[in-house]
Amino acid sequence: MRKLPRSRLSRIWNRATKHLDLFSKQEKTMQGVPRPTLALRWLRANEAPGGGIRVHSDHPNAYPEVSGYLVPTLLQFGEREMATRLVSWLISIQLPCGAYADPDYGEPFVFDTGQVLRGVLAGIDLAPESLDAAKRAADYLCGQMIDGGRSGFAVRYAGTIPESVHLYVLPPLVHAGRVLQEPKYLIAAERCLEYYIARKDTLQTDDLTHFLGYELEALIDLGRVGAAASALEALREVQRADGSVRGRGGTSWVCCPGLAQLAVCWYKVGQLEPADMALAWLEKHQTPGGGFLGSHGPGANYFPQVELSWAVKYYLDAHRLRVLSFMERNAHVFLREVSISDGRAQAILEVIHPGDKVMEVGCGKGRFLRAIRQVYPDSQCTGVDISTVLLAEVPAGIKRIQGSLESIPGPDNTFDVVFSVEAIEHSVDLERATAEMIRVTRPGGWVVVIDKQKAHWGRLVCPPWESWPDAEQLKQLLMQRCDDVTYGPVSYDDHPADGLMLVWRGRKRAV
Repeated sequence: MRKLPRSRLSRIWNRATKHLDLFSKQEKTMQGVPRPTLALRWLRANEAPGGGIRVHSDHPNAYPEVSGYLVPTLLQFGEREMATRLVSWLISIQLPCGAYADPDYGEPFVFDTGQVLRGVLAGIDLAPESLDAAKRAADYLCGQMIDGGRSGFAVRYAGTIPESVHLYVLPPLVHAGRVLQEPKYLIAAERCLEYYIARKDTLQTDDLTHFLGYELEALIDLGRVGAAASALEALREVQRADGSVRGRGGTSWVCCPGLAQLAVCWYKVGQLEPADMALAWLEKHQTPGGGFLGSHGPGANYFPQVELSWAVKYYLDAHRLRVLSFMERNAHVFLREVSISDGRAQAILEVIHPGDKVMEVGCGKGRFLRAIRQVYPDSQCTGVDISTVLLAEVPAGIKRIQGSLESIPGPDNTFDVVFSVEAIEHSVDLERATAEMIRVTRPGGWVVVIDKQKAHWGRLVCPPWESWPDAEQLKQLLMQRCDDVTYGPVSYDDHPADGLMLVWRGRKRAV
């Protein structure tokens, strides 16, 4: 058989990461499962029976703080049901004063309340009581400020944790001000921001990287990248060749959540190489259950024996930013057009009729939608992609929506045809991505998935998160809600139907 050349994206990935050993199957997967998928499984396995996500793998109690800031992360990965449960639980445990308590002693904390505020704001569409819970939490935060925020919040940690971690309370307070249309929250947050930026103990690079991560991400999200720049650069300078960063100044061990947070920050400011390196290290040290120990290395003393819920949260945040940054830094590789004679285009066109409402998920620059419009000019086409950079190049006349495979922003039972081409391989949850495509398809409409199949894994060099679907598994997922499900090889680009690329099709069953 003729050797298959690498795809454009895989060539770019190989050049961009040749300094890292990112391509072994051991690092890409564990027991055949992508690393981000394992991390989501860890969260599902550590949801407490009474509600909330447990503090860590050996802790009996749920953690309101982590459960709160996990809600937006879960929603980005399509975990709507779990996010809804967390929001409902958080609303039920709010203290009469509007605050949220720590998981061990029941004492109210400003920091914890701020992180729950993130969750209830993200859950406004999930639970009607979220707005009231958000207002009460925001009022509590403002009530804990000194001199209206001009002197920050009352001292809480007595030197065990830098008080400047309270910067991480301010982005959700700003968000609350905008959502609830309360200018007083915005004013108070701005005063607090100026106070903490001016403190001499803010952004001390010898502090635990976990605490630094809170401060740095808050400053970035609040539009103060300049204030974070020197600390980010100092931490980049001490990053080792294997991607790790010492957990504290003067130590050699690594704080896992702190490293994940640094990756988040580096991605957000466009420092992609150190962020990629940090994630590579983390994925080498992920446990078989999908979690991350608090710290690794000689002398490690930050929860070195247990898997931390917040480490999983920040790893997932960093992974999503990794995929997005990879797509956007290589936007020039994505093609604008595909031949109508291409086997994949033909497989889609076979189920489209004049005037159909058509959605492509993971549309890139919309080349397949462009081909559909050439054949059926009256079709109503919608493209969904995580990257606004790619969406900006979708042809005029095609609706553009930012969204992910696992969380398609569209109503149920709407489109005549929903399809994806080499997109589902980037999903961390094949079952959820398939279910989402079916959800937005009308009864009697067609779901079409075109992708490389697992049986041919190894023929291409791929990014470490990529996972090709198993032919029978995807067929069974479609059969749960579709009839007339088939799959078979399809030609692509200049290649014949050689089995690498398959097309799966199914007609959505009427309920």
